[in-house]
Amino acid sequence: MRQLCNLGNFFASREAAAAWQAAHPDGEVVPVAEEFEVVRLAMIELGWTAHR
Repeated sequence: MRQLCNLGNFFASREAAAAWQAAHPDGEVVPVAEEFEVVRLAMIELGWTAHR
């Protein structure tokens, strides 16, 4: 996870991310809720689910 987490940046809005995105044209700005769902499904597929 470190490789993924070290690449993550959090911005308050797409507008707030505009300067970063201009400086990193290969980067992608994704809403937190959308990325959370992608990671959640990946964790389930890998069997990395939390048990209560």
